Amino acid sequence: MMTASIAAWLWFRPIPEGLQTPLSGTLTLVDCHDREIAEVASIEARAQIPVELGAMGEWLPRVTVAIEDHRFYRHAGIDGRATLAAFIRNLQSGRVISGGSTITQQLIKLASNRRHRSWLGKLGEAFAAWNLERRWGKERILSEYLNRLNYGNRRLGPEAAARAYFGKSARTMTLAEAIFLAGLPQSPTRFNPWRHADSANRKYGRSVQRLARLGIITPDQQAVLRQSLPVAQRFDPPRHAPHFVDALRAQHPTMTGRVTTTLDLELQASAEQTLRTHLAALNRYDVTQAAIVVLDNASGAVEAMVGSSDYDLAQTNGATRPRSAGSTLKPFVYLAAIDRQVLTAASLLPDTSDAIRGEYRDYDPHNFSRRYLGPVRVREALGCSLNVPAIMALSRIGARSAFYELRKWGFDFPGTLEDYGAGFILGNAEIRLIDLAAAYAGLARGGLAMHARCCKFEQLPLARIASTEATAI
Repeated sequence: MMTASIAAWLWFRPIPEGLQTPLSGTLTLVDCHDREIAEVASIEARAQIPVELGAMGEWLPRVTVAIEDHRFYRHAGIDGRATLAAFIRNLQSGRVISGGSTITQQLIKLASNRRHRSWLGKLGEAFAAWNLERRWGKERILSEYLNRLNYGNRRLGPEAAARAYFGKSARTMTLAEAIFLAGLPQSPTRFNPWRHADSANRKYGRSVQRLARLGIITPDQQAVLRQSLPVAQRFDPPRHAPHFVDALRAQHPTMTGRVTTTLDLELQASAEQTLRTHLAALNRYDVTQAAIVVLDNASGAVEAMVGSSDYDLAQTNGATRPRSAGSTLKPFVYLAAIDRQVLTAASLLPDTSDAIRGEYRDYDPHNFSRRYLGPVRVREALGCSLNVPAIMALSRIGARSAFYELRKWGFDFPGTLEDYGAGFILGNAEIRLIDLAAAYAGLARGGLAMHARCCKFEQLPLARIASTEATAI
């Protein structure tokens, strides 16, 4: 009865949890034209870019099988000959020094994150490998294994490694490069090509000899490969639009894999140059930073984001950090008044030094120019960004009502109306540039508000805040 129970447990034992979900890899951000923006490291890896077996090139899978488990396609997850030889070596040494593990067993170990060797652990890996071979084909097992291998310098999988060492995709690696790469996982630290190039090169030579013994390469190929030692260099991943990348990671902290964003790298480069040129033209010691957000009005897609003139010197993102609104909120107050038919574009509003005292006894704002124009039409008051008429328009619809109307447009004020008073419409309140751009895009959409979006997959709701007729005035 117990034997039957053990057999049933082995037969129906589930696949290790680490293999039950597909690998997503580290975050790779691409722009709207599929050009890479950045690769974002994770706790597990500096870079891991899972690819199909067919995308690993002609040679790497074959070479890896020959070096690691040349009977891979002939066993059912456990190589009896290799296991027996390892058992004898371990018995002689009195401890586990060799596992004789197949690729399938190594995959089980990688997926289970096991660090310590033990007899019991090796037995569990063997049963798990046998069970996995009943459910998965050899190609899938090999693909999962290669995508999890550590090739040194926290590069997991052949795609990340090929990019880091040869500046190319794994698909395009030469035979020599594939042999060089296939030897690294046996000891990623000792064979680190950036720190221990000699050790990595000697390993390459031993791998060439083994492939020749197994008949994978011909003697002529062996002679050529000995003279064709690959040179592993250091190729760092792209690093564009760092403020955009930081903002996106803050918004989606658990995002992994390859993600298509709304950014346009050409427009991004143009925006960065425009910002630097503008700051240089101002040539003011008290103006050293600026920010830019470029949105597509129709979709709310962020096509460019520049948070400062130099990310290395100023990581603070001016596009997402709340700052004084200045006069940028005035159009929304006039829009609300027009939409509620309290005012029209031709309505007259007072622009005098004493006009506000009757509405807000303790508030006495002035125009920026310290000049007053007397009675002005709404159209002129907005065009000239006059402060007094804006406060008068605010009084017509109510400060509290206007404040909460602005929240509907997507402004997330750090403070309350009591913190700002009626002056929130003149710049007392702090807003984010990205929210301002999204709100202005809502005006262009005819009163339909939507938050700015940075990823293609985001489907954000639209909300009608004002009528099309009012926004058209």
